[in-house]
Amino acid sequence: MKHSFKDSIFYPFCKMMFFVLIGFLSNQNLLIAQDVNEAAIWRGYKHHWTYNHRINRIGSFVNADKNELVYTSASGFGSDSTFYTAGYSLLKSDDLKFHYGKITVDIEGKEGDLISETKAIQLPFSKDEIQDNQFYTVLNGYDIVSIDKADKLNYLQIKIDEVQFGDEGLSFDISTSIIANCHSLECAVLNKKMHYKIDVYYVLIYGKEDFINSKNFNYSKNYDWDKKLEVVNKPDTIQIKAQANKFENAAVGLKSFSVYFDDDHWFMEWNNFTEIIDYTSETGMIRFMLDFYYKCWSENMKKKVAYTKHNKYALKSKGHASLDISLALFQFNNTEVQQINESGRMFWSGRNASSNSPKAMDRKRIGGNE
Repeated sequence: MKHSFKDSIFYPFCKMMFFVLIGFLSNQNLLIAQDVNEAAIWRGYKHHWTYNHRINRIGSFVNADKNELVYTSASGFGSDSTFYTAGYSLLKSDDLKFHYGKITVDIEGKEGDLISETKAIQLPFSKDEIQDNQFYTVLNGYDIVSIDKADKLNYLQIKIDEVQFGDEGLSFDISTSIIANCHSLECAVLNKKMHYKIDVYYVLIYGKEDFINSKNFNYSKNYDWDKKLEVVNKPDTIQIKAQANKFENAAVGLKSFSVYFDDDHWFMEWNNFTEIIDYTSETGMIRFMLDFYYKCWSENMKKKVAYTKHNKYALKSKGHASLDISLALFQFNNTEVQQINESGRMFWSGRNASSNSPKAMDRKRIGGNE
């Protein structure tokens, strides 16, 4: 009987070393080479400044390498405090495996131009592994860092595609798109270049079909705002029917999100957050909350600024927002699921300081243990 190399005892070791080599030679910066049976799946965040700002730094992600949930935030010239909530689901299972990774994208060009980058992730799996398992991808957070100066966003999209299979294993794409501009008084008059670094974190989840199922859900909202009527956040409660009488529990993850504006706008509040409310195994009904929301200004922001000398920078503008998000709703067997939310407050001194600083980061231990 003829055996292939993939049937030998050396194949798992060589597969692990391949992950390490790919992560070293490319900019994918894979955090964990071997697959694991426990993972923290990011569920997004809720972000609030006391008044509105350009984007110097913003993000939330699971750092599997250090077992941390990280939040990042930095304003432009004006100092301010950030109030945030970020969430994840802690999954533990002997019947599932999780593969963490990260890509880094350098986004550079002219203000007002659409700049898009796509990176392909390729991972080696045998034909038997592919045939025996279901494979799903989700985002595990992101971090946007300005390299030269803070700008205002016209458009941002981050997404992870579904898995594709080939002779050498599987692959999937991660893509980022951004339009940044700045026309207000605090913007650099002569420097019309835009330069950001974006880290995108991901998780590949796989297991036999008896232990995992996933269904995608897409959601959009469009709205206008003016300088008189303040936008009020109203999170949505949504029900989705999945497979009935088969799976014990459920979890939710993010596949993609995007925000598009009619012009470059300041950010005051920005929520991309979801969590499971309840799940009924007998009917397969998943009920979840989705807080997907952008706010440019509030009526009281001049009175509530963290640093009162900067309340002159709290200005109103009118505009239009189009928001899109895609979620992955999972069903599991033999899997422990624990939803955890972490909240915090950060202060940034402003003055257009570089946001590539530990002061722009807040860290929480996964599982809640400090």
